[in-house]
Amino acid sequence: MAEVVDSGRRSATAWLLAIIAAGAVGGAGFPSQVQAAGTAADYYRGRTVRLVVGSGAGGGYDSYARLLAPFLAKELGGDVLVENRPGAGGLLALNQIYDADPDGLLMMIVSGSGAALAQLLGQEGASFDLQRMTWIAGLGADTPIVMLSPRSSFRSLAELISADHPVKWAASGRSTGQGLWISVFTHALAIPSNLITGYKGSNEASLAAMRGEVDGIIVTASSAHSYAQDGQLLPIAAIGHERSTLFPDLPTVFEQATLTADASWWMEYCVRVAEVTRTIIGPPDLPADRARFLQDAFQKVLSDPAVLAAAATADRVLVYQTPDFVRGQSLDLLTGVDDAHRETLKTLLVSE
Repeated sequence: MAEVVDSGRRSATAWLLAIIAAGAVGGAGFPSQVQAAGTAADYYRGRTVRLVVGSGAGGGYDSYARLLAPFLAKELGGDVLVENRPGAGGLLALNQIYDADPDGLLMMIVSGSGAALAQLLGQEGASFDLQRMTWIAGLGADTPIVMLSPRSSFRSLAELISADHPVKWAASGRSTGQGLWISVFTHALAIPSNLITGYKGSNEASLAAMRGEVDGIIVTASSAHSYAQDGQLLPIAAIGHERSTLFPDLPTVFEQATLTADASWWMEYCVRVAEVTRTIIGPPDLPADRARFLQDAFQKVLSDPAVLAAAATADRVLVYQTPDFVRGQSLDLLTGVDDAHRETLKTLLVSE
């Protein structure tokens, strides 16, 4: 019996020495990964991580952040504090994230596509480089839904297309997901429009539509579902090739309208933008072990049945997307646009 115990101890000692040696030389492989993960876990234990929302409280991004925060805190072993930093359609907060100390204690939930477009078009106030950001996770695609105010004179997509006067829309900013969808959607279908910006997030923009200050908005299916259930806003079309699971009886734009080749390109662009609706990013140069720890934590949280159940109860679409996927899709929006379409985007999203 003594020989067996000694042998086990010798094996365990040898294994630990292998880990130490691997860490000392920075070698790759399982032992160094175990060491890095342990270091990151110790670092986050008992600390407070701030999850920034670039819009006001009550909007879609804010709701997602607050839904995930307690589950993420449990996974990290510390606290997660949601901070609202509205301003410039989220660009103010994004700039702050870009310039922040890369200590791993600050993240942001952001529209990856909206951020990519702001950089692509050189929008005033965008002083970040997405290629240098640390990409942590995506929360899944969420179909945009076109909604009208009950107080509007318009009642259908056909009526919007045949409008003889400008349709009023609301958004927090032109290059936000909401602003982009409205601008591109109305351009593709030649709908005369007036986009009013400056609202502190999608929630305020939605309230403007409910009050009849504007005719309509475009929001994600997650947000649209609650508005439609309460009869506060009227859904008239989904922007996607397939109908939203939250609106199975609502036809898509592709079903309702006959699109020219150019209009099809713009609607396809809207669909691509929707694929990276909500992403989690951190500052550039985040230490690799901390970045990986955060990425793993989000993967676990977004795969947790309890989290998915809570999201379903709140009518929130939640599907885990890898860091590589959301980074690739977002950066593709920077490079996959020809000069002619880029100039049109500048006219739509930058000019006031």
